[in-house]
Amino acid sequence: GMIFRGTPDARLLAIDAQTGKTIWQHQVGDPTQGEFFSAAPQVYQGVLIIGAAGGDWGIRGRVMAFDQVTGREVWRFNVLTGDSSKLGAQAATVAHCVVAADASWGASVDALGNIEWWGRPDAPTRPRPRVTGTPTCLALSDQPARIAVVSDGSAFVFDRLAKEARARLGEGVLSAAFSSDGRVLALGTTEGELQLVELDEAGASRAWRAHQGAISACAVTTDRIITGGLDRTVAVWSWEGKLLDRFRGHLFGITRVAVTQEAKLILSAGTNGAVLSWAMPADTAREP
Repeated sequence: GMIFRGTPDARLLAIDAQTGKTIWQHQVGDPTQGEFFSAAPQVYQGVLIIGAAGGDWGIRGRVMAFDQVTGREVWRFNVLTGDSSKLGAQAATVAHCVVAADASWGASVDALGNIEWWGRPDAPTRPRPRVTGTPTCLALSDQPARIAVVSDGSAFVFDRLAKEARARLGEGVLSAAFSSDGRVLALGTTEGELQLVELDEAGASRAWRAHQGAISACAVTTDRIITGGLDRTVAVWSWEGKLLDRFRGHLFGITRVAVTQEAKLILSAGTNGAVLSWAMPADTAREP
């Protein structure tokens, strides 16, 4: 096994877990500019991901990925967008970030609606699309490779590395999530309606009332849709619109929902910072 760590002088190390010997180390940040590593790196499918700290010293900030065997940099993206020489006037902090399942590419959107594409393959220039309004959600589909940015009450759908949105969907949209095949986009609205839009069939859709208030969060599995609302409940639906269960326990509205990789647990976060877990229900519909 291997242990990975970042250091206060911006080095990244791989250490043999049995012997304690250093396998490789690289200087991946500039401590003279105030960069350092304070958070533990994360490893996913052979890719080591870490972000540079030091924003209080005025650094631009970035997230980087490295091959865990060699330490070779795979990709990076800047946490602040825009010209690094004009950060004070043009840059905005990242509002949302998503990464593909194999960690090979991803996207981020800042508080001003500027979208950054990052990952493999590296390109000399990348388009920088922009959406209007203040983004509230960012969703990603692996195949086909596309993202959806929820902003200004609509979901803007972009194919990977595209400059222009392929579609603008919905009204009063607050949250979104792609189906596992990327062909259906689930949209949660401020009116508590859950909409399912067929992206490759001229926008065909179906909808139902899912919450007594805004749907502030969505997540999906191959056969489930999970929604969280400002009514403080978490609901689980089949793709046919059957309510499988509704969980109550939050004291405040829901901000995020997520599903563990094996799809056995649901995690939900409230506006007060509380995180609760729920067992994924069986495929049996129940009354609301």
